[in-house]
Amino acid sequence: MTTKLLIWMKISILVRSMHVEVDHIIGLQDGGQDIASNLQALCPQCHKEKTRLNRLHKSSIFRDSVMADYERYILFYIWIK
Repeated sequence: MTTKLLIWMKISILVRSMHVEVDHIIGLQDGGQDIASNLQALCPQCHKEKTRLNRLHKSSIFRDSVMADYERYILFYIWIK
């Protein structure tokens, strides 16, 4: 088996056992990659909130007011990159 397949299998088991969702830290539509280092497990509510903040931070009207909250979800990824 390839490493990528093993990682996806482990993530799948984790998701099913812990009631979490797999999130792309940097969304694919924003240039993020579909690789393990760009994935994180979030509870459904946190995943929903991160998605909402991601949409708002793309708007010039809301960007400043949501940026600090949005960065909580992506800060570790940026730090290790």
